[in-house]
Amino acid sequence: MFVTFLKLTKSLRRSHFVRGGVIFGSTSFLVSILNYGFNLLVARSFPLATYGEYMAALSYLALFGVPLGSIGILLIQKIGQQPPEHRLDFVLGLEQWLWQQIAKRWLSICVITTVLFGFLWWKSGLSLLSLIFVFLLSVLSTFSLIYTVALQAFKRFFEAGGLSIVSTTVKLCGLLIVLLVSKSLFGVYGVLLLAGLVMVLFGRFLVRRNGKSASPMDIATRHVSLARFLKQKSFLIPIITSLGLVGILSADVILAKKVLPPDDVGLYAALSLLSKIILYVAAPLGTVAFTFFTGKESQQQRTKILLLTTMALLCIGVVSIGSYLFLPNIIISVIFGSKYDSIQSFVWLSAVFGLLYSLANVFAQYWISRQSWLAVASVFALALQILGIIIFHSSLGQIMSVNIVLTGILLLVYSLGFGRLLLENKLVRS
Repeated sequence: MFVTFLKLTKSLRRSHFVRGGVIFGSTSFLVSILNYGFNLLVARSFPLATYGEYMAALSYLALFGVPLGSIGILLIQKIGQQPPEHRLDFVLGLEQWLWQQIAKRWLSICVITTVLFGFLWWKSGLSLLSLIFVFLLSVLSTFSLIYTVALQAFKRFFEAGGLSIVSTTVKLCGLLIVLLVSKSLFGVYGVLLLAGLVMVLFGRFLVRRNGKSASPMDIATRHVSLARFLKQKSFLIPIITSLGLVGILSADVILAKKVLPPDDVGLYAALSLLSKIILYVAAPLGTVAFTFFTGKESQQQRTKILLLTTMALLCIGVVSIGSYLFLPNIIISVIFGSKYDSIQSFVWLSAVFGLLYSLANVFAQYWISRQSWLAVASVFALALQILGIIIFHSSLGQIMSVNIVLTGILLLVYSLGFGRLLLENKLVRS
Protein backbone atom coordinates (compact mmCIF):
# COMPACT_ATOMS: atom_id res chain seq x y z
CA MET A 1 0.00 0.00 0.00
CA PHE A 2 2.85 2.38 0.83
CA VAL A 3 4.44 1.71 -2.58
CA THR A 4 1.09 2.40 -4.25
CA PHE A 5 0.80 5.67 -2.33
CA LEU A 6 4.29 6.72 -3.45
CA LYS A 7 3.42 5.95 -7.08
CA LEU A 8 0.21 7.94 -6.80
CA THR A 9 2.06 10.88 -5.23
CA LYS A 10 4.68 10.80 -7.98
CA SER A 11 1.98 10.66 -10.65
CA LEU A 12 0.16 13.63 -9.13
CA ARG A 13 3.37 15.70 -9.03
CA ARG A 14 3.89 15.05 -12.74
CA SER A 15 0.31 15.95 -13.63
CA HIS A 16 0.04 19.29 -15.47
CA PHE A 17 -3.46 19.69 -14.06
CA VAL A 18 -2.37 19.19 -10.45
CA ARG A 19 0.68 21.46 -10.80
CA GLY A 20 -1.34 24.12 -12.59
CA GLY A 21 -4.08 23.84 -10.01
CA VAL A 22 -1.65 24.22 -7.11
CA ILE A 23 0.13 27.23 -8.64
CA PHE A 24 -2.94 29.07 -9.88
CA GLY A 25 -4.99 27.98 -6.89
CA SER A 26 -2.40 29.24 -4.40
CA THR A 27 -1.98 32.64 -6.04
CA SER A 28 -5.73 32.99 -6.57
CA PHE A 29 -6.37 32.05 -2.95
CA LEU A 30 -4.10 34.90 -1.90
CA VAL A 31 -6.01 37.22 -4.23
CA SER A 32 -9.26 35.98 -2.69
CA ILE A 33 -7.98 36.82 0.79
CA LEU A 34 -6.99 40.31 -0.38
CA ASN A 35 -10.34 40.84 -2.12
CA TYR A 36 -12.18 39.61 0.91
CA GLY A 37 -10.15 41.95 3.09
CA PHE A 38 -11.09 44.82 0.79
CA ASN A 39 -14.82 44.08 1.03
CA LEU A 40 -14.61 43.60 4.77
CA LEU A 41 -12.95 46.99 5.22
CA VAL A 42 -15.76 48.57 3.21
CA ALA A 43 -18.38 46.68 5.25
CA ARG A 44 -16.86 47.69 8.59
CA SER A 45 -16.04 51.30 7.64
CA PHE A 46 -19.32 52.46 6.09
CA PRO A 47 -22.98 52.51 7.19
CA LEU A 48 -25.18 49.53 6.26
CA ALA A 49 -27.03 51.47 3.55
CA THR A 50 -23.77 52.61 1.91
CA TYR A 51 -22.41 49.08 1.97
CA GLY A 52 -25.64 47.86 0.37
CA GLU A 53 -25.24 50.46 -2.40
CA TYR A 54 -21.65 49.34 -3.00
CA MET A 55 -22.54 45.64 -3.21
CA ALA A 56 -25.50 46.35 -5.49
CA ALA A 57 -23.16 48.24 -7.83
CA LEU A 58 -20.80 45.24 -7.86
CA SER A 59 -23.76 42.98 -8.69
CA TYR A 60 -24.66 45.10 -11.71
CA LEU A 61 -21.00 45.08 -12.71
CA ALA A 62 -21.04 41.28 -12.56
CA LEU A 63 -24.09 41.17 -14.84
CA PHE A 64 -22.43 43.57 -17.29
CA GLY A 65 -19.48 41.21 -17.29
CA VAL A 66 -21.55 38.24 -18.49
CA PRO A 67 -20.77 38.81 -22.19
CA LEU A 68 -17.11 39.30 -21.28
CA GLY A 69 -17.06 36.13 -19.24
CA SER A 70 -18.62 34.20 -22.10
CA ILE A 71 -16.17 35.65 -24.58
CA GLY A 72 -13.36 34.81 -22.14
CA ILE A 73 -14.45 31.17 -22.04
CA LEU A 74 -14.61 31.15 -25.83
CA LEU A 75 -11.16 32.74 -26.11
CA ILE A 76 -9.62 30.14 -23.81
CA GLN A 77 -11.10 27.51 -26.10
CA LYS A 78 -9.91 29.24 -29.29
CA ILE A 79 -6.41 29.95 -27.99
CA GLY A 80 -6.09 26.44 -26.61
CA GLN A 81 -7.04 24.99 -29.99
CA GLN A 82 -4.16 26.82 -31.70
CA PRO A 83 -0.78 25.08 -31.98
CA PRO A 84 1.37 26.28 -29.03
CA GLU A 85 3.77 28.16 -31.31
CA HIS A 86 0.88 30.19 -32.84
CA ARG A 87 -0.99 31.13 -29.66
CA LEU A 88 0.79 34.45 -29.11
CA ASP A 89 0.18 35.43 -32.75
CA PHE A 90 -3.51 34.74 -32.22
CA VAL A 91 -3.68 36.92 -29.09
CA LEU A 92 -1.85 39.85 -30.71
CA GLY A 93 -4.15 39.60 -33.73
CA LEU A 94 -7.15 39.68 -31.43
CA GLU A 95 -5.81 42.78 -29.70
CA GLN A 96 -5.49 44.61 -33.03
CA TRP A 97 -8.94 43.48 -34.12
CA LEU A 98 -10.53 44.87 -30.93
CA TRP A 99 -9.06 48.33 -31.48
CA GLN A 100 -10.21 48.27 -35.11
CA GLN A 101 -13.78 47.43 -34.08
CA ILE A 102 -13.87 50.24 -31.50
CA ALA A 103 -12.66 52.77 -34.06
CA LYS A 104 -15.16 51.48 -36.62
CA ARG A 105 -18.24 51.29 -34.39
CA TRP A 106 -17.66 54.12 -31.90
CA LEU A 107 -20.94 55.90 -32.67
CA SER A 108 -23.06 52.78 -32.12
CA ILE A 109 -21.18 52.08 -28.89
CA CYS A 110 -21.90 55.61 -27.60
CA VAL A 111 -25.62 55.39 -28.44
CA ILE A 112 -26.07 51.98 -26.79
CA THR A 113 -24.17 53.12 -23.70
CA THR A 114 -26.30 56.26 -23.35
CA VAL A 115 -29.58 54.37 -23.66
CA LEU A 116 -28.49 51.68 -21.18
CA PHE A 117 -27.21 54.29 -18.71
CA GLY A 118 -30.50 56.17 -18.84
CA PHE A 119 -32.53 53.01 -18.29
CA LEU A 120 -30.49 52.00 -15.24
CA TRP A 121 -30.63 55.54 -13.85
CA TRP A 122 -34.42 55.24 -14.08
CA LYS A 123 -34.89 51.68 -12.80
CA SER A 124 -31.90 50.39 -10.80
CA GLY A 125 -32.09 52.61 -7.75
CA LEU A 126 -28.32 53.13 -7.90
CA SER A 127 -26.83 56.58 -7.40
CA LEU A 128 -25.29 58.48 -10.32
CA LEU A 129 -21.83 57.90 -8.86
CA SER A 130 -22.36 54.13 -8.71
CA LEU A 131 -23.62 53.99 -12.30
CA ILE A 132 -20.62 55.93 -13.63
CA PHE A 133 -18.32 53.56 -11.76
CA VAL A 134 -20.05 50.47 -13.17
CA PHE A 135 -19.70 51.71 -16.76
CA LEU A 136 -16.07 52.84 -16.46
CA LEU A 137 -14.89 49.63 -14.81
CA SER A 138 -16.77 47.61 -17.45
CA VAL A 139 -14.67 49.35 -20.11
CA LEU A 140 -11.42 48.51 -18.31
CA SER A 141 -12.56 44.91 -17.86
CA THR A 142 -13.07 44.63 -21.61
CA PHE A 143 -9.44 45.46 -22.25
CA SER A 144 -8.03 43.34 -19.43
CA LEU A 145 -9.99 40.30 -20.60
CA ILE A 146 -7.67 39.52 -23.50
CA TYR A 147 -4.56 39.42 -21.33
CA THR A 148 -6.01 37.47 -18.41
CA VAL A 149 -7.47 34.70 -20.56
CA ALA A 150 -4.34 34.60 -22.71
CA LEU A 151 -2.15 33.82 -19.70
CA GLN A 152 -4.57 31.10 -18.63
CA ALA A 153 -4.73 29.61 -22.12
CA PHE A 154 -0.91 29.69 -22.31
CA LYS A 155 -1.00 27.73 -19.01
CA ARG A 156 1.25 30.39 -17.48
CA PHE A 157 -0.65 30.04 -14.22
CA PHE A 158 1.94 31.70 -12.00
CA GLU A 159 1.89 34.87 -14.09
CA ALA A 160 -1.91 34.80 -14.32
CA GLY A 161 -2.09 34.64 -10.55
CA GLY A 162 0.63 37.26 -10.17
CA LEU A 163 -1.33 39.67 -12.37
CA SER A 164 -4.32 39.40 -10.05
CA ILE A 165 -2.12 39.74 -6.97
CA VAL A 166 -0.58 43.00 -8.20
CA SER A 167 -3.95 44.50 -9.12
CA THR A 168 -5.59 43.45 -5.86
CA THR A 169 -2.66 44.72 -3.77
CA VAL A 170 -2.98 48.13 -5.45
CA LYS A 171 -6.68 48.05 -4.67
CA LEU A 172 -6.24 47.18 -0.99
CA CYS A 173 -3.44 49.70 -0.40
CA GLY A 174 -5.48 52.38 -2.13
CA LEU A 175 -8.47 51.66 0.08
CA LEU A 176 -6.37 52.04 3.23
CA ILE A 177 -5.24 55.46 2.01
CA VAL A 178 -8.84 56.46 1.24
CA LEU A 179 -10.02 55.41 4.70
CA LEU A 180 -7.24 57.42 6.33
CA VAL A 181 -7.54 60.54 4.19
CA SER A 182 -11.19 60.89 3.18
CA LYS A 183 -13.69 58.09 3.87
CA SER A 184 -16.05 58.20 0.90
CA LEU A 185 -17.68 55.91 -1.66
CA PHE A 186 -16.15 58.10 -4.37
CA GLY A 187 -12.69 57.19 -3.07
CA VAL A 188 -13.55 53.46 -3.01
CA TYR A 189 -14.69 53.56 -6.62
CA GLY A 190 -11.60 55.52 -7.65
CA VAL A 191 -9.33 52.90 -6.12
CA LEU A 192 -11.16 50.10 -7.97
CA LEU A 193 -10.77 51.95 -11.28
CA LEU A 194 -7.05 52.46 -10.63
CA ALA A 195 -6.63 48.73 -9.93
CA GLY A 196 -8.46 47.93 -13.16
CA LEU A 197 -6.11 50.17 -15.13
CA VAL A 198 -3.08 48.50 -13.52
CA MET A 199 -4.45 45.10 -14.54
CA VAL A 200 -4.76 46.20 -18.17
CA LEU A 201 -1.25 47.65 -18.41
CA PHE A 202 0.53 44.93 -16.45
CA GLY A 203 -1.43 42.18 -18.20
CA ARG A 204 -0.39 43.50 -21.60
CA PHE A 205 3.23 43.54 -20.44
CA LEU A 206 3.11 39.95 -19.18
CA VAL A 207 1.52 38.56 -22.34
CA ARG A 208 4.16 40.15 -24.55
CA ARG A 209 7.09 39.45 -22.22
CA ASN A 210 9.43 36.71 -23.45
CA GLY A 211 7.07 36.07 -26.33
CA LYS A 212 8.23 35.63 -29.89
CA SER A 213 5.82 36.45 -32.66
CA ALA A 214 6.53 36.73 -36.35
CA SER A 215 3.31 38.63 -37.03
CA PRO A 216 -0.19 38.80 -35.52
CA MET A 217 -2.77 36.55 -37.14
CA ASP A 218 -5.47 38.26 -39.15
CA ILE A 219 -8.40 37.47 -36.88
CA ALA A 220 -10.90 39.07 -39.25
CA THR A 221 -10.10 36.61 -42.03
CA ARG A 222 -9.96 33.58 -39.74
CA HIS A 223 -13.56 33.79 -38.58
CA VAL A 224 -17.01 34.01 -40.07
CA SER A 225 -18.99 37.25 -40.06
CA LEU A 226 -20.11 38.67 -36.73
CA ALA A 227 -23.80 37.96 -37.36
CA ARG A 228 -23.06 34.33 -38.16
CA PHE A 229 -20.64 33.99 -35.28
CA LEU A 230 -23.27 35.15 -32.76
CA LYS A 231 -25.51 32.26 -33.83
CA GLN A 232 -22.92 29.57 -33.31
CA LYS A 233 -23.11 27.10 -30.43
CA SER A 234 -19.55 27.97 -29.47
CA PHE A 235 -20.75 31.48 -28.55
CA LEU A 236 -24.38 30.96 -27.56
CA ILE A 237 -23.81 28.19 -25.03
CA PRO A 238 -21.14 30.06 -22.99
CA ILE A 239 -22.97 33.39 -22.97
CA ILE A 240 -26.37 31.93 -22.04
CA THR A 241 -24.82 29.72 -19.39
CA SER A 242 -22.79 32.60 -17.94
CA LEU A 243 -25.90 34.79 -17.84
CA GLY A 244 -27.55 32.18 -15.65
CA LEU A 245 -24.55 31.56 -13.40
CA VAL A 246 -23.62 35.20 -12.86
CA GLY A 247 -27.27 36.12 -12.55
CA ILE A 248 -27.81 33.58 -9.75
CA LEU A 249 -24.90 35.14 -7.88
CA SER A 250 -26.03 38.75 -8.49
CA ALA A 251 -29.82 38.83 -8.80
CA ASP A 252 -30.40 38.26 -5.09
CA VAL A 253 -28.50 41.42 -4.07
CA ILE A 254 -30.07 43.43 -6.90
CA LEU A 255 -33.58 42.31 -5.91
CA ALA A 256 -32.81 42.78 -2.22
CA LYS A 257 -32.11 46.46 -2.95
CA LYS A 258 -35.58 46.71 -4.51
CA VAL A 259 -37.60 44.79 -1.88
CA LEU A 260 -35.77 45.37 1.42
CA PRO A 261 -35.16 48.50 3.55
CA PRO A 262 -31.70 50.12 2.99
CA ASP A 263 -30.13 48.74 6.17
CA ASP A 264 -31.44 45.22 5.46
CA VAL A 265 -29.80 45.42 2.02
CA GLY A 266 -26.48 45.94 3.79
CA LEU A 267 -27.17 42.98 6.08
CA TYR A 268 -28.03 40.75 3.13
CA ALA A 269 -24.94 41.96 1.26
CA ALA A 270 -22.85 40.76 4.22
CA LEU A 271 -24.60 37.39 4.12
CA SER A 272 -23.93 37.18 0.39
CA LEU A 273 -20.28 38.03 0.97
CA LEU A 274 -19.98 35.13 3.43
CA SER A 275 -21.19 32.72 0.74
CA LYS A 276 -18.57 34.12 -1.61
CA ILE A 277 -15.77 33.07 0.75
CA ILE A 278 -16.24 29.53 -0.55
CA LEU A 279 -16.39 30.81 -4.11
CA TYR A 280 -13.12 32.70 -3.66
CA VAL A 281 -11.45 29.44 -2.63
CA ALA A 282 -13.22 27.29 -5.22
CA ALA A 283 -13.02 29.60 -8.24
CA PRO A 284 -9.33 28.90 -9.05
CA LEU A 285 -10.05 25.15 -9.18
CA GLY A 286 -12.86 25.75 -11.65
CA THR A 287 -10.71 28.02 -13.82
CA VAL A 288 -7.87 25.51 -14.00
CA ALA A 289 -10.30 22.67 -14.65
CA PHE A 290 -11.89 24.53 -17.57
CA THR A 291 -8.49 25.23 -19.10
CA PHE A 292 -7.83 21.49 -19.14
CA PHE A 293 -11.39 20.68 -20.27
CA THR A 294 -10.77 22.71 -23.43
CA GLY A 295 -7.06 22.17 -24.13
CA LYS A 296 -6.55 19.98 -27.17
CA GLU A 297 -3.86 17.95 -25.42
CA SER A 298 -5.94 17.19 -22.29
CA GLN A 299 -9.53 16.71 -23.47
CA GLN A 300 -9.35 12.95 -23.00
CA GLN A 301 -8.98 13.49 -19.25
CA ARG A 302 -12.07 15.67 -18.83
CA THR A 303 -14.01 13.15 -16.76
CA LYS A 304 -11.14 12.50 -14.35
CA ILE A 305 -10.49 16.22 -13.96
CA LEU A 306 -14.17 16.90 -13.23
CA LEU A 307 -14.31 14.18 -10.58
CA LEU A 308 -11.06 15.36 -8.98
CA THR A 309 -12.29 18.95 -8.87
CA THR A 310 -15.64 17.87 -7.42
CA MET A 311 -13.93 15.97 -4.60
CA ALA A 312 -11.79 18.99 -3.76
CA LEU A 313 -14.82 21.30 -3.71
CA LEU A 314 -16.76 18.92 -1.47
CA CYS A 315 -13.92 18.95 1.05
CA ILE A 316 -13.81 22.75 1.03
CA GLY A 317 -17.59 22.98 1.34
CA VAL A 318 -17.96 20.53 4.22
CA VAL A 319 -15.32 22.36 6.28
CA SER A 320 -16.98 25.71 5.53
CA ILE A 321 -20.49 24.53 6.43
CA GLY A 322 -19.21 23.08 9.71
CA SER A 323 -17.46 26.32 10.60
CA TYR A 324 -20.46 28.48 9.72
CA LEU A 325 -22.88 26.20 11.57
CA PHE A 326 -21.04 25.95 14.88
CA LEU A 327 -19.17 29.27 15.03
CA PRO A 328 -21.54 31.93 13.60
CA ASN A 329 -21.06 34.38 16.48
CA ILE A 330 -17.27 34.29 16.18
CA ILE A 331 -17.40 34.61 12.39
CA ILE A 332 -19.70 37.64 12.52
CA SER A 333 -17.91 39.42 15.35
CA VAL A 334 -14.44 38.91 13.86
CA ILE A 335 -15.32 39.60 10.23
CA PHE A 336 -18.07 42.23 10.29
CA GLY A 337 -18.57 43.52 13.81
CA SER A 338 -21.53 43.82 16.15
CA LYS A 339 -23.78 45.78 13.78
CA TYR A 340 -24.20 42.58 11.73
CA ASP A 341 -25.14 40.30 14.68
CA SER A 342 -28.70 39.84 13.42
CA ILE A 343 -27.57 37.59 10.53
CA GLN A 344 -25.98 34.94 12.76
CA SER A 345 -28.87 32.48 12.36
CA PHE A 346 -28.54 32.60 8.55
CA VAL A 347 -24.76 32.19 8.29
CA TRP A 348 -24.78 28.44 7.70
CA LEU A 349 -27.23 28.89 4.82
CA SER A 350 -24.68 31.06 3.00
CA ALA A 351 -22.12 28.23 3.27
CA VAL A 352 -24.55 25.70 1.78
CA PHE A 353 -25.31 28.07 -1.08
CA GLY A 354 -21.59 28.69 -1.69
CA LEU A 355 -20.88 24.95 -1.94
CA LEU A 356 -23.82 24.17 -4.25
CA TYR A 357 -23.00 27.10 -6.50
CA SER A 358 -19.31 26.14 -6.73
CA LEU A 359 -20.20 22.59 -7.76
CA ALA A 360 -22.83 23.74 -10.27
CA ASN A 361 -20.33 26.19 -11.77
CA VAL A 362 -17.69 23.48 -12.37
CA PHE A 363 -20.26 21.14 -13.94
CA ALA A 364 -21.42 24.01 -16.15
CA GLN A 365 -17.85 24.58 -17.37
CA TYR A 366 -17.64 20.87 -18.16
CA TRP A 367 -20.80 20.99 -20.29
CA ILE A 368 -19.64 24.20 -21.98
CA SER A 369 -16.38 22.49 -22.96
CA ARG A 370 -18.44 19.71 -24.58
CA GLN A 371 -20.62 22.35 -26.30
CA SER A 372 -23.71 20.75 -24.79
CA TRP A 373 -26.97 22.67 -24.53
CA LEU A 374 -27.44 21.15 -21.08
CA ALA A 375 -25.15 23.93 -19.81
CA VAL A 376 -27.85 26.56 -20.45
CA ALA A 377 -30.03 25.06 -17.72
CA SER A 378 -28.49 27.79 -15.55
CA VAL A 379 -30.61 30.49 -17.18
CA PHE A 380 -33.81 28.61 -16.32
CA ALA A 381 -32.57 28.32 -12.73
CA LEU A 382 -32.00 32.11 -12.74
CA ALA A 383 -35.56 32.77 -13.96
CA LEU A 384 -36.97 30.58 -11.19
CA GLN A 385 -34.69 32.26 -8.63
CA ILE A 386 -35.97 35.72 -9.59
CA LEU A 387 -39.57 34.52 -9.39
CA GLY A 388 -38.88 32.84 -6.05
CA ILE A 389 -37.34 35.96 -4.50
CA ILE A 390 -40.20 38.15 -5.77
CA ILE A 391 -42.62 35.82 -3.97
CA PHE A 392 -40.54 34.93 -0.91
CA HIS A 393 -38.60 37.90 0.50
CA SER A 394 -40.05 38.53 3.93
CA SER A 395 -36.72 37.68 5.59
CA LEU A 396 -33.05 37.31 4.73
CA GLY A 397 -33.35 33.57 5.37
CA GLN A 398 -36.13 33.23 2.81
CA ILE A 399 -34.08 34.84 0.07
CA MET A 400 -31.06 32.66 0.87
CA SER A 401 -33.28 29.54 0.97
CA VAL A 402 -34.55 30.33 -2.54
CA ASN A 403 -30.92 30.52 -3.68
CA ILE A 404 -30.13 27.13 -2.15
CA VAL A 405 -33.15 25.33 -3.60
CA LEU A 406 -32.66 26.61 -7.14
CA THR A 407 -28.89 26.05 -7.16
CA GLY A 408 -29.41 22.52 -5.80
CA ILE A 409 -31.87 21.76 -8.59
CA LEU A 410 -29.41 23.08 -11.17
CA LEU A 411 -26.61 20.90 -9.77
CA LEU A 412 -28.93 17.87 -9.85
CA VAL A 413 -29.74 18.48 -13.53
CA TYR A 414 -26.05 18.75 -14.43
CA SER A 415 -25.19 15.66 -12.37
CA LEU A 416 -27.92 13.54 -13.92
CA GLY A 417 -26.65 14.49 -17.37
CA PHE A 418 -23.12 13.52 -16.35
CA GLY A 419 -24.32 10.19 -14.96
CA ARG A 420 -26.18 9.45 -18.16
CA LEU A 421 -23.08 10.27 -20.21
CA LEU A 422 -20.94 7.91 -18.12
CA LEU A 423 -23.54 5.16 -18.52
CA GLU A 424 -23.70 5.62 -22.29
CA ASN A 425 -19.90 5.48 -22.57
CA LYS A 426 -19.81 2.33 -20.44
CA LEU A 427 -22.42 0.65 -22.62
CA VAL A 428 -20.53 1.60 -25.79
CA ARG A 429 -17.30 0.13 -24.46
CA SER A 430 -19.03 -3.08 -23.39
